[in-house]
Amino acid sequence: SLFGSYFLGVIVVRSIELNCQRRAALTVDSTTAPVKSNNNAHLRIVGPIAAAIFAIADKLMSSSPDNRNYFAILVLGYSMVYTSANSALKPMTMTQLVTGHLTKVGNALTDRVLE
Repeated sequence: SLFGSYFLGVIVVRSIELNCQRRAALTVDSTTAPVKSNNNAHLRIVGPIAAAIFAIADKLMSSSPDNRNYFAILVLGYSMVYTSANSALKPMTMTQLVTGHLTKVGNALTDRVLE
């Protein structure tokens, strides 16, 4: 369940990132050179989604502290944060332990399906 939540977060972020890159590639003025795009434009979309996920997890934790189902929601939020940071900061600036490898696998699977 936790690995599934992590992969879901990676897939969501990568899908949004690829969609933003495709939109930026289509934004070309026919009379001038291509418009320079912001590679991190997807962060404006991912940030509020991750904040909402953390708010939901916080609400679940405070309403029923004995229930541990909120762990999957926290993993989803953290996977979105780690994937976004890994994309924005480039690899090797973050600790590449289990999260780094799971992010790479999730990115590869998403790229394979969406491209």
